[in-house]
Amino acid sequence: MAVRYSTEEHAQADLVHRLQSDFITFEEVEVVPASFPDRVLRPDVIAIPRNEEYSDFLIAIEVKVGNPKGTGDYARYLKQGADYVLGKIIGTKPPDKRLKAFVGRPIQAAFLFPSYDDSYFGGNKEKQLRAYGMHQLAARFKVGRIILSDHGLSLVMGAGANQVWVEGRGWTPHAYGLIKGKRQIGSQRLKFET
Repeated sequence: MAVRYSTEEHAQADLVHRLQSDFITFEEVEVVPASFPDRVLRPDVIAIPRNEEYSDFLIAIEVKVGNPKGTGDYARYLKQGADYVLGKIIGTKPPDKRLKAFVGRPIQAAFLFPSYDDSYFGGNKEKQLRAYGMHQLAARFKVGRIILSDHGLSLVMGAGANQVWVEGRGWTPHAYGLIKGKRQIGSQRLKFET
């Protein structure tokens, strides 16, 4: 069962607190999306791993609280995450000197927090299967979900147990491929360099 928060502010504060030992986090970061270069987006959180081996992973996190009215709302949340992927960081408001080294670098992946589990769809099997399919498709666009359970926080790509990072344990062996692996654009699989 997913943890439920009363406000996005509370969810975001808890998330940032839980990530702080393994990630440098920034809030109110401005990102220019790859698909709309004349727009500026603001993911709720940008997380950059403290572990040097993974420090080139720039991760956007979108925080959503409340019950989605249906799978259409949930799909929009995942799409919002996809808009951040490959977007380039341009700064923060107010400016944060710590972010200077990351300006101009692309977001590698995005995650939705908290993840919506089966209970959000009232046990409706059809909606649960739709959500499962959305997770699989979203993973193709480097969009995952953050699950908070009794065992802690984990970043997951796809519908299964494709954990890329687990609170208290760190990065999994296949994290690099799931986050930085080739992204399908049209019929071609392209590797985007940072």
